Amino acid sequence: MMPLHQKIASTLIALAMVILIFYLVRKRYLREEYSLIWICWAMVILGVVWFSQVLGFVSHLIGAVSPITTLFLFAFIFIFLLCLHFSTSLSRLTTQMKNLTQKISLMEAERERQNGPKETFPEENT
Repeated sequence: MMPLHQKIASTLIALAMVILIFYLVRKRYLREEYSLIWICWAMVILGVVWFSQVLGFVSHLIGAVSPITTLFLFAFIFIFLLCLHFSTSLSRLTTQMKNLTQKISLMEAERERQNGPKETFPEENT
């Protein structure tokens, strides 16, 4: 059982996390789709803090030695899934970037073919 002052401190940290997430979304530093992941994570933290008996029950179900082991297991799974998600997003964006670069090159080649080479200006020496 967690002492009350630890529960209060953990709750304040989770609420600060939610406030930070809303601030980042409002400033457009974080997209809404990712904010949902982090808000859900803050709610999980609150659930574990205030209902630690559930963590003990899950630990017993999976055969873990202690609830902290179960907590680390779920944190590891969360981080793994988050990394996997970001890896697939990065791969998709890399492919899109490559395709857009190729399309721009083809469009410039077509324009040069139709209008002649584009005029380039010599660099100014200062």
